[in-house]
Amino acid sequence: MSFIEKLTPKDTEEIKPNLFIQRRGNYYRQIYPAAWNGKINWYNFITGGHWTKLFWFFIILFIVFGFYVQSGDYKKFHDLVMENPYNFCESIRIETPNRLNILEVLNESAIVIPDNP
Repeated sequence: MSFIEKLTPKDTEEIKPNLFIQRRGNYYRQIYPAAWNGKINWYNFITGGHWTKLFWFFIILFIVFGFYVQSGDYKKFHDLVMENPYNFCESIRIETPNRLNILEVLNESAIVIPDNP
């Protein structure tokens, strides 16, 4: 079975050009097949039939990537503290009453931790 045959939906009828329905039990639903008549419909293959689906996919991908990048920074910070907590605490000084400045450098920038009110 070829890739295009796997993309072609079963129990589907083309009512008019680009309008497809698929029988599911006792009812029909509109679908957007990725392949039809041995050809790949690239618009439906990439977007799932709507550009909004692709938009939400990229939003979710951006959020997941952000968590991945941010968790790496937290891990580096944790490893730095746990390597030698005493030396880490010695390198902290109070700059202003509301901020702590950690003199250690992570990712080529100083870490500034605001005081929690």
